[in-house]
Amino acid sequence: MSQIQANGITLNYRWDGPEGGPVIMLSHSLGADLTMWEPQVAPLTAAGFRLLRYDHRGHGGSAAPDGAYTIEQLAADAVGLLDALGLTRVHFCGLSMGGMVGQVLGARHGHRLLSLASVLLPATCRRRRSGTSAYNWSGPRAWPPWLTPPSTAGSPNPASSACPKQSGRSRHLPENAGRRLPGLLRRHP
Repeated sequence: MSQIQANGITLNYRWDGPEGGPVIMLSHSLGADLTMWEPQVAPLTAAGFRLLRYDHRGHGGSAAPDGAYTIEQLAADAVGLLDALGLTRVHFCGLSMGGMVGQVLGARHGHRLLSLASVLLPATCRRRRSGTSAYNWSGPRAWPPWLTPPSTAGSPNPASSACPKQSGRSRHLPENAGRRLPGLLRRHP
């Protein structure tokens, strides 16, 4: 793993796959780190992709400055990492919080993305009216075909089972998620 200065902080990152392959930037969920993507490394690199996995600020080996972090700030960190590594455009895949980062990248820096896959997001994310940086999640849960939904039986709040920390659900995607992503990227260049 390597570290680099980006957007005023030190970010931890790792390269996997063939040099010169199309780059997929992988953005992890809240409370995870770049190792979350380990099951997807072999199938994606075998498909010829070069993977850029990184830790968000406050996660893994990246710096954890004091204060609250916003999704916009995490997106600026991702753009800073692209700039620091000299990358113009990448495919981007984010899970949960990482998917929210991808949404901001798509909205504000869409010219930097070849494609965007935001996985395991609610139908809508709305900013709280108070102006805080926290987000309210609303809308139905939609599970992509490569994820298996956790059981919500007996749960007073079915949405709570979507959080790995609350449900005890693994933070890793199943290995077949990595096999399906190259096909999605090829269909949507």
